Amino acid sequence: DVTVISDDEIMQHRRIALLELVQKHARHKDIMELVEPLVRLLLSDYTTDKQVKSLMSYLLQVGETSNLEALITTLASSVPKHEETLMTIAEQLRQQGRQEGRQEGRQEGIQLGETKGRQEGRQEALIEIAKNMLHNGMDHQTIIDVTGLSTEDLALLTH
Repeated sequence: DVTVISDDEIMQHRRIALLELVQKHARHKDIMELVEPLVRLLLSDYTTDKQVKSLMSYLLQVGETSNLEALITTLASSVPKHEETLMTIAEQLRQQGRQEGRQEGRQEGIQLGETKGRQEGRQEALIEIAKNMLHNGMDHQTIIDVTGLSTEDLALLTH
């Protein structure tokens, strides 16, 4: 249970220290608070690029941070050996964010289009009802009251 081991002791565990430290704190702290020890461990040269990718994947799944991009860019600028790997991860996250944003935009556009379509359909139906009412000789005020059309809209139908 890594939660009972002190951070100082974890820092002495060489290759496994990075994983233990992240496992201990990922769910309970903002990971930005761990930048300094993470940088120290990454600079100790016990970690491969593959392990850094695994670490970042784990952080993305379970970690808490207010600004993931800041965390990655801080680590990248502080640890030149892993900079390329970390910046590749950051770019992948940006790309994923852009794709999700486009998808949300499409969904909102579809919903907006459906709403607009329903409104236009309702308006067309009201106009047809008003035309039928006019054809049957109903007075204008009753038609306006029943359909909710404006006086101007009704006037356009009578011409």
